[in-house]
Amino acid sequence: MKYYLGIDSGGTKTQFTLADEKGNIVANSRMGTTHYQQCGFDGLVDSMNAGIEELVQQVGVSREDIAHIFVGLAAYGEIKGDMDKIRKAVDQGVFHIPHSIGGDNVCGWGGSLGGKSGVIIIAGTGSIAYGCNEKGEETRCGGWGHWFGGDEGSAYWIGSQLALRFTRQSDGRDPRTLLYQQMKDNYQFRDDFDILDLLTNKWEMNRSKVATLSKFAYELACQGDPACVEIFEQAGRMLAELVNTCIQRIDFGDTVDVSYCGGVFNSGDYVLKPFFQALLPGAVVKKPEFGPSVGGVILAMIHDGKKITAEIRKNLAKV
Repeated sequence: MKYYLGIDSGGTKTQFTLADEKGNIVANSRMGTTHYQQCGFDGLVDSMNAGIEELVQQVGVSREDIAHIFVGLAAYGEIKGDMDKIRKAVDQGVFHIPHSIGGDNVCGWGGSLGGKSGVIIIAGTGSIAYGCNEKGEETRCGGWGHWFGGDEGSAYWIGSQLALRFTRQSDGRDPRTLLYQQMKDNYQFRDDFDILDLLTNKWEMNRSKVATLSKFAYELACQGDPACVEIFEQAGRMLAELVNTCIQRIDFGDTVDVSYCGGVFNSGDYVLKPFFQALLPGAVVKKPEFGPSVGGVILAMIHDGKKITAEIRKNLAKV
């Protein structure tokens, strides 16, 4: 029996999914981020190795039984000078099991649209849109990183906006809403400037930690806080802008399937409604068919020359 492994590496976590050649998912594993800019190349090697080892131990197979791995890495292909180091680290982490590497956006596309023509928007810790048409032409938009205000609409961006709104309410530029006092209470600020101590000293502006503020923003939005509702509305429009740009860059025909994945979309209508409203005419929104790591399984099969049959899709959909 052959096995196929999909690895989806985001800015916060890495998901490993192992399936047999019929598409039956036999094991899952989760590790911390394998974003090399956060965990380093040694951390990338260690997490890959540990995730694979956990899977083969669960199933009782050997690494040699894995026919192919697709590794979807955050930030892959963006800094050309790092590519050789990334490929070497992945080689070491998977112990030279046959594998292919792409961006985590490709895993998202493979999962949400099942590897079919269309555009996927990923909004997790970061954000990026990726599209591929029936001719195999590819395009992407966004995913430039968070350092200079990028990753628009992502959890990091939402968290940063929450902090910004707090500062504006603190010094009187904006009217105070629930956000102001609940931020102080939740994070035990004795003084409003404690937000700087939290972000710069305690959290050291860690991308994943700042992104956790998005969950607090969602809680406040659910309580009707207008500032937080506005943050999510703006996030939805920004994510639609990324998708719309992809649609305009290559030919998808008169209609184009659009799907989405990532933790930001757990905010439901707060982000989905403005996202849907801002999409171009002809965009047909599809709920995600599979998760990104299952998308990695599909891509691993394709790279191994295996046809994705209706039976395989049916089996992959089983919980």
